[in-house]
Amino acid sequence: TVDQARRALADGATELVLVNQNNAQQSNTTNGVSYGQLKPELAKPEWAKVPVWGLDDYSQTPGFHDLVAGFVRDRFDVQLGAKGVTPKQTCLLFACHGNPSRITKAGDPGETYMRNNYAALQRTFAAQGFDVHLAFQNHGGKGTTFPQSLFPWSSPPDTDVVPQLANASCSHVLITGTISFV
Repeated sequence: TVDQARRALADGATELVLVNQNNAQQSNTTNGVSYGQLKPELAKPEWAKVPVWGLDDYSQTPGFHDLVAGFVRDRFDVQLGAKGVTPKQTCLLFACHGNPSRITKAGDPGETYMRNNYAALQRTFAAQGFDVHLAFQNHGGKGTTFPQSLFPWSSPPDTDVVPQLANASCSHVLITGTISFV
């Protein structure tokens, strides 16, 4: 992030807009890391006349749901539908990165945003016949090693959901990280 900002300044940028992930994904954690990395750089005198904007999130704006739903449906049509697989034969797993629960309790809206987006996408894809699931990729909580196992993370974890898909009625699984990177 810092290297790209420096390149933009060297190329004569008069304004800088930081958009994390460069696509329809939400990550307050990544935003925080990027802003933390940029803060010392932007304090330098050469940035004094260059306004810098950060787009924290657009996952709750009108049109986001349609954007993600259209992308996921297109991926299904290309990768499975074109081979004769129907939505009724398909489990659709929205995989999201998890966070320690204390982050959400401290006010970070990331997990709430992911759950809001999942709820809207679940309604859309269930209406089309898909068996739709949510799972969080965690690096702590139940089932992980000590000391990460000592504190809870987002739920349900992928370590619980993925084995359940093996016993589901679907013959195909499409896993997508479009709500949040995994």
